[in-house]
Amino acid sequence: MNSLLGLEAQFQIELLTLRGWEFSDKQKATNLLKHVSLVHLSLLNNNLKYLCRANFDNVMRLHQLDRSLRRALFQSIEVFEISLRRNLGMFFASKYGALNYDDENNFEDTKEHKKWFNGVRNKLINKGLMTDELIVFPVAIEVLTFTGLKVFYESLLKDDQASISKNYDVSANKFLSWLAMLREVRNSCAHHDAIWNQRYSSKSEEHQSEKDFRWLPPLVLDGNKQEKSIFYVILVLSFLLKNIDEKNQQLRTFKSLLEQFSELNLVSRSINIPSKWKSHPLLAIEI
Repeated sequence: MNSLLGLEAQFQIELLTLRGWEFSDKQKATNLLKHVSLVHLSLLNNNLKYLCRANFDNVMRLHQLDRSLRRALFQSIEVFEISLRRNLGMFFASKYGALNYDDENNFEDTKEHKKWFNGVRNKLINKGLMTDELIVFPVAIEVLTFTGLKVFYESLLKDDQASISKNYDVSANKFLSWLAMLREVRNSCAHHDAIWNQRYSSKSEEHQSEKDFRWLPPLVLDGNKQEKSIFYVILVLSFLLKNIDEKNQQLRTFKSLLEQFSELNLVSRSINIPSKWKSHPLLAIEI
């Protein structure tokens, strides 16, 4: 497949045809390949020919679905990020004072806090928001990236972590694991990576105890382990947004995308979308 990468689109089509791919509209396929690389279309994935039944129409369909999924995930993470930013800012300012985010005594990990604070201070100075005096934390937190929010949360005292995660009905350890996973997802979306077959880190041991397991019964459907799959990411975001997105707009979008992915049967199975996904408690909500 690497031999195709340096060719013009029409020649790529010709070689793909010789290699057993079917095209219902070669002009449409050519137009796509003039603007989207084979790498981005996942055509270097050795399993794609099987998953798409050697039909390039399915590749184009998957490309469209992947783009819609990427946008839906990014938008959902943005909604959650705005909520997290507000909750972190208000909690810390009300407990420690709006100007005491430079005090390492208010943090568990003093080394990480020092590194984090220096980064925040430099950003505030570069943006002209601060000179010698600190500005109030609810304003300062607005310059943080998603990674900065994660580092700040991770540096908090353990009891404070628990107070923040309680807003989202989840334990502090699991919440931190989700933040790490969502940072990866967000970066993938921001860099326009093909996302449908991505796997993301989430500490599976956090789901072992019955207490932690209750938030998502059952985590496993049809015998498929959902840790780290895109389906699992959708479940996590649906859970986090259940009290934020009151009109269930994001959930509606996710359910529509899952319906469409299910029509590409082999693809949906390869990324662990269970055949009975509609019965999952987080997705069975009437909207």
